Amino acid sequence: MATCAAGTNDASGEWIANVTVGSINNTSVSDNGYGDYTGVTTDLVLGQNYVISVTPGFGGFSYNEYSRAWIDWNGDGDWTSDELIFDPGQASTSTATGNFNVPMTATQGSARMRVGMTYYGLFGTGETPDACGTFSYGEFEDYCVNLVDGNAVAESQMNTLHFYPNPASDVVTWTGEKVSSVLCFDATGKCVARYDFNGEQSGQIDVSQWANGLYWVQYETAGGVNQSKIVVSHE
Repeated sequence: MATCAAGTNDASGEWIANVTVGSINNTSVSDNGYGDYTGVTTDLVLGQNYVISVTPGFGGFSYNEYSRAWIDWNGDGDWTSDELIFDPGQASTSTATGNFNVPMTATQGSARMRVGMTYYGLFGTGETPDACGTFSYGEFEDYCVNLVDGNAVAESQMNTLHFYPNPASDVVTWTGEKVSSVLCFDATGKCVARYDFNGEQSGQIDVSQWANGLYWVQYETAGGVNQSKIVVSHE
C-alpha cells in the first residue's frame, strides 16, 4: 500500500542504529535520512503486548534524539493518531524503549511499521517526528509486520516455557528454554516487571504485590520472542 514519504535532510551526524521489536533486531548505519527495511518482518499477534526499542547512532557528539513509531493497523496507507504505537515523551542520547498492544480490530496480514527519530536538542529546540514529512536531522525507517490471529498461532510457538503454579499468589517459577529476558504486562499493556537473565533455563517471578488478574509474560529465547499468560489470585 502506497503511503506518504518521510525522511530528513541530514543523517550524517545522527541516525537510527537499531530497531528491535518481536523477532526484528535490525542494526544499520546511516541511510541518508530514510531506510527501506520492508523486507525485514516479524509476526505480531492480535491482542498481545510487545516491546519496541530504538537506538540512535552518532557520527561524533551524542545528541538528544526524539523517537516515535507507527503501525498502519488497517493497511490503508494513512497514519492516524491511534496508529502511533511508541512515544517515550522525552528525548534521549541512548536507547528509548516502550511497549504497545496490537488491537484485536487490526486487519490481518502485512502492515507497514514506520520508525522516526529526529534531533530534539538539549532544550527541545529541535523537532519531534511525525509519520509524514521531511525533517532537518535524524532518520526514518520502514519495516513490515505480519498481523496474525492468536488462534492461528501454534501453541508450541506461543508457550515454550512452563510456568507454575498458575494461578499464583506469591512466586511463579518458570522452566524450559534458555532465556535472555522476561517482561510482564498487565491487562492494560503496562509493563509491571522486567527480568534480565543470562541464558538461564529456570527462574522466578515475584507476583506477591501484583493485583489479581490476567498478565502477559513476554520472554526472549534463541528462537525469538514468545508469550504466555499467568493469572494472579490472592485469596
